[in-house]
Amino acid sequence: MSLDKTVTLTIDGKQYILKYNIQSLMTLENIISTRNILKMVNSYPFSHTDTVACLFIGLQENHPGITQKKAIRLFEKWLENNSVTELGNLIMVALAKAGAIGYTQKNNEDDAELKEEKEEKKSKASAK
Repeated sequence: MSLDKTVTLTIDGKQYILKYNIQSLMTLENIISTRNILKMVNSYPFSHTDTVACLFIGLQENHPGITQKKAIRLFEKWLENNSVTELGNLIMVALAKAGAIGYTQKNNEDDAELKEEKEEKKSKASAK
């Protein structure tokens, strides 16, 4: 079983795939304020600058046309309906899936179980 290393963000009705690999993690470390992903994670919540940097770098693989300016706009759109903390949590999951802050197959299985539980709750809610 291969690990799902992506996190899907829905912003303004459109889905965006957040994913990091070793090269993108190295690039991220060059632009975040701490110059070290573990230090950034340990000083959670992330600054707005680091949040945009994580968004910008994490979207590049699946959205090659992303620019820093577009990442800022997406962040602004995100904040219209969601919190900075929620986005930070999703970024942390994506970083963990990339192995930047530790991730195991068990975590991936736990994610799948949580997703199934959410879908079951949605189905029950819509059936009412």
